[in-house]
Amino acid sequence: MKEEYRLGRLFGQALIYAGYFLIVSGVIISCFSIAGLLLVLAGIFAVFTYEGTIIDFERRRLKNYICLFGWVKAGRWYSVDHFRKFTIYTKGRRSTGRSRRNAPSNLTDRNIRLALVSRDGSRKIVVNRYDTFDAARREMNELIKDLKLKEA
Repeated sequence: MKEEYRLGRLFGQALIYAGYFLIVSGVIISCFSIAGLLLVLAGIFAVFTYEGTIIDFERRRLKNYICLFGWVKAGRWYSVDHFRKFTIYTKGRRSTGRSRRNAPSNLTDRNIRLALVSRDGSRKIVVNRYDTFDAARREMNELIKDLKLKEA
């Protein structure tokens, strides 16, 4: 059984809005020139690209991937035995946009992430993101049981 977690979009809000603009303007320009298709392609990339994690419980492996264009999942599979422990941490992302009168508009996204850390500490794979620490802790305990890991 495989379980998939979608971690969120790869780009910030400003680039996503720019991607929508590129799609619309590319469709309009493609009526007159083939170059408009490049704008549509760039917009689709900016809007639909996201990151995620797949856990395969039967084979005891996981894959951290980037889903390009919302369709192609590029990433590598890792064995669960390659990892030593879980970690729970807070991650914040802030994007700032400016209006025509140069007034900043800040958007902040804070969440709690559950990640697996490799034995040598060089690799960290985010499993999922949560709103509360308790939800991350419950999921960690379930994953320890389902993946047959030893608690470190």
